[in-house]
Amino acid sequence: MAFFKQFPKIQYNTLRDGIVNEITNIYRHVDVNDVLIDNASTYTYYEIKDGERPDTVSSRLYGTPDYYWTFFVANETLKEGLNSWPLEYKQFRDMMEQVYGKYSVAIFTPVQNRVIVNGEETIEHKNYFGGLDLTYVELVDEDNNTAKILNYDIESLQLWFYNVNNPALLQKEKFTLRYTGYDQYNWYKSVYEWAERNAPNQHDAFVRFAALETEDGEEIVFDTLEYYELFYTTQFRNIIFEARDVFAQAENAPRYYLDADLEEESIISGFQAYDLGFDLSEIELAPYFRGRLDNYVPEYSGFTKGDVAEIALNTYTNNFEAGSFVLYSHDVDSVSILEVEEQLNFDKRKMRIIRPNVIEEFVERYKELIQS
Repeated sequence: MAFFKQFPKIQYNTLRDGIVNEITNIYRHVDVNDVLIDNASTYTYYEIKDGERPDTVSSRLYGTPDYYWTFFVANETLKEGLNSWPLEYKQFRDMMEQVYGKYSVAIFTPVQNRVIVNGEETIEHKNYFGGLDLTYVELVDEDNNTAKILNYDIESLQLWFYNVNNPALLQKEKFTLRYTGYDQYNWYKSVYEWAERNAPNQHDAFVRFAALETEDGEEIVFDTLEYYELFYTTQFRNIIFEARDVFAQAENAPRYYLDADLEEESIISGFQAYDLGFDLSEIELAPYFRGRLDNYVPEYSGFTKGDVAEIALNTYTNNFEAGSFVLYSHDVDSVSILEVEEQLNFDKRKMRIIRPNVIEEFVERYKELIQS
C-alpha cells in the first residue's frame, strides 16, 4: 500500500488562476495514540539491523513492504521520515565527514592576571576572544602556518577553524591572529579598543612609546587607518593565544562537559568544567569574575566586576571574596561530538512496531481516521 494513497483529496487552486485541481492533502495528521498504539497488546519493539531499510523490515515483519510507513507514524524519533532512519556505519561515517570533517577545534581557557600598567593595578585577560570579530581572521602559529577561523564559542571555550595549510599547525599550542579582510580601518580600530580592555600592557606601551611617524617623516594622527594599523602590526600581532587542547578532528572535541563530582552527572559550561581542578600557574583574582554577558558591557568586555545580581541572565560567572581564587584544570570530564552522534544514531535503532497479528486492523483504523 502506497502511504499517501490513503490520504483524502482536496480541491485546491494551485496556480491561483481560477482552475481548481484535485490534490492529495499530505498535511493531514493523525495522532497514533488514537489508533490503539498505547495499548500494550498492540505494539512491541524491534532493533533495526545495520543496512536494513524500512521496506525490508516491513517485509521481514509483515510479509509485505507496504507497511513500512507504520514505523514512521509510530515512533517520535522517526517523525522526519527517511532522514531520521538510523544510518548504517558507512552512511554514518559519511555524514560525520560531511558535517565535521573539514573542521578542527582548539580549547582556549580565558585567564585573568593582575598587572601594573603605568603605575596602576589593573587586570589583563589572556586567551580571551570576547569582543573580537573573527569573521575574516586567520589563526597563525610560530612557523607562519595558518588556518581560517570559523567561530569562537564562549560557552564551550572552543575555537573552530578550517583550511589548515600545514598539519604541523595542529601540533602547536601558541597562536596569533591575522586579519585577512578588507575593512582594515574598522577592524584595526576594534582591536585597539579591545586591547584597552583586555591587553592593557600592549595598549599602554603603544600609547606611551609608539613612534607616530611614517617612513617619510609625516605624523601619524590618532583615529586614522595609519594609527590603528600601526597598533595592529606592532602590538596586536604579538599577542599570544595559548590553546589548552587542540583536536585535529572536530568530532573528537567535547560536545558538552560533565560535573563528575555530583551524584548524578550534570552538564556544565566549559568555564565550570575547567574550574573543577587545579593548575597553580593560573589564578582567578577577586573581586572579578568572568562570563558571557547577553547585554554587552563595553567597559569590561565579556569580563566585569560587581555583584552577580547586576549581571544579565544566562551568564556563566563566579564571584569571589577578597583573597580567594579559583584554579583551572587540565583534565575535565566531557562527552565528544562523535560519542553524542553515535548514541543518537544508536537510539534510533530501537523502534516501536505494530504487532503482526494486529497490523491490518491498525492500518484500516488509521485509514479511517486520516480520511475522516
